[in-house]
Amino acid sequence: MEPEKNLGGRPRKEINWSKLDDIIIWASQQYCAEQLDVSVDTLARAITERFDMGFAEYKDKRREPLKINLLVKQYEVAMRGNVAMLIWLGKQHLGQAEKVEEKKNSNIQISITPDDANL
Repeated sequence: MEPEKNLGGRPRKEINWSKLDDIIIWASQQYCAEQLDVSVDTLARAITERFDMGFAEYKDKRREPLKINLLVKQYEVAMRGNVAMLIWLGKQHLGQAEKVEEKKNSNIQISITPDDANL
């Protein structure tokens, strides 16, 4: 196999994928790039070349297991009798809401006198 020919320019920066995976679920693209000592464009290009997706999609993919684990833990807490967690999960995942009744008063009258209009 022939060695890669040097076409000039700067050498490519290597991405520390392990470090990226540790911070990407919490951090912005700008912060990730800074921590990896690369530009935002370099980070975006590396993710696209390696995973065939953009930064946001890769971040979502990396966050999914965390979201599932958190939801499982919340469910476990709720099933142990935590009423607040039961209510919250019901609102978030079952479309439940607190019933709020509004009383309409159609007998409201507003009078404006010439003295009030000049305020």
